[in-house]
Amino acid sequence: MKDQIAVVGNIATDPTSSTLPSGTAALSFRLATNHRRFDREKDTYVEEAANFYSVSAYRSLAANGALSLAKGMRVVVCGRLRVRSWENDRGKGTGIEIIADAIGIDLQFATASVSRNSFAGSDSRGQRDTRDDSAVDEASSDAAWEVVTVPEGEPAATPF
Repeated sequence: MKDQIAVVGNIATDPTSSTLPSGTAALSFRLATNHRRFDREKDTYVEEAANFYSVSAYRSLAANGALSLAKGMRVVVCGRLRVRSWENDRGKGTGIEIIADAIGIDLQFATASVSRNSFAGSDSRGQRDTRDDSAVDEASSDAAWEVVTVPEGEPAATPF
């Protein structure tokens, strides 16, 4: 059984892209979430403590994320939850990681223009790559978003 989680928050660090020894594209960043609640006694909103998650993405999601994401962006991350304990010379702690299955822009705070790219990360019907994390996706590091310019006054065609 897998633990699934969906988290909405701000990207707290610059996303870092890399290539694993197997050739698989990888992306990582920290995600910060915080909540506000209304304090009736003070008649104002109060910020609660922030939670931080390490987010990891692989293959085509990593390649597309490297081209699309930046520190400060508000995003929705869906994926598998992984909790790990650690210990070093400064003490013990617990790290919470999300292995991302999907990452999207929170449209409450931004607008987005989407275009479909074609590479080995999806099949001819646009179905997503469902291979396990050890699989190699040779073309994912070469993936790029296509920029489409629509003349003013003409409706934009859906990319899908």
